[in-house]
Amino acid sequence: MDKVERPYSDKSRDSLASQSSHSLSEEHEGLVSGVPSLPKRSNRTLTRLVPVLLIVSFILNCLQTVYIGVRKPQCRSLYAKLPNNELEIPFHYATEYSDDDHSYEEKDALWNAIDISEGFVAITHEEADKLGLPRSKVFPWDANKGMYVSHGHHALHCTVLLHAYTYDAHMGKKPLVSYHHIEHCLDLLRQDIICDANDLMDFTQDHGEMFLTGENQPRKCRDWGKLRKWVQERTACYKTVNITRAGEDHGVAHQLDRYTYCPPGSPYEPLIKAFKDLGRVNTGNLAEDGWKELTPEQLAADAKAVEEHNNAILNDTQ
Repeated sequence: MDKVERPYSDKSRDSLASQSSHSLSEEHEGLVSGVPSLPKRSNRTLTRLVPVLLIVSFILNCLQTVYIGVRKPQCRSLYAKLPNNELEIPFHYATEYSDDDHSYEEKDALWNAIDISEGFVAITHEEADKLGLPRSKVFPWDANKGMYVSHGHHALHCTVLLHAYTYDAHMGKKPLVSYHHIEHCLDLLRQDIICDANDLMDFTQDHGEMFLTGENQPRKCRDWGKLRKWVQERTACYKTVNITRAGEDHGVAHQLDRYTYCPPGSPYEPLIKAFKDLGRVNTGNLAEDGWKELTPEQLAADAKAVEEHNNAILNDTQ
């Protein structure tokens, strides 16, 4: 009788039984704990990956923090895009413009030295459209630009007029500033205060018999110097010539004379030189009230001639 070969030896059978028992034991532990059992090799691989993943996560968090810091939107002013709260400037109850350490004459001179001419700016129609500004009066030397006035400079002008009025009254003089102009300035400042809705809380302290508020208290401010730079880059070449501190206009030979104060190297210098040297036939060169004698057609023709004259000179210099 032939001997039948057994597919497995006793040794092999014992080995398989041991492996099966070990697998069943691992499966049982997984079922009991609720966590599937993983091979030891996989566990070792994950153990090596954990530190790497932690380092990568840390780096990504750092990069995200930097990105948010760089890309964080900053509140800026509407048109000159000045950062809000950029400077910390302490408030003072009195400065050289108002304290008792300076004479009335010295303080008056400081107020009179304030020149708001730079606040007159010329902005291209394209830039005005991007800024959401309405179209404005055409700039005399360039039909592609409109005339605007910085509201900050306008408000500063009002403080100068208020000083002139109160100074003259205090010194026993008849104020030269019209009361109507004073009413306008007071109302302008009133509207500005309400629009700004400044919620800074001034602290209080005793000062003899006076009640002092906010002395030396820091305030977050925009940079006035940056506003000055922005308007100067868009200068309208304007100067308040023959206009007194009281706002009285003593007149000039031609209104365009006030637009001839361009900085050196201005592209409008040839045009201004031609205006000064040659003059032009327009309403500004007529005798007082002479423009009233012109018909609407003549006025329109004159305005067109002035524009063509300006553009011709500008094109020759480009």
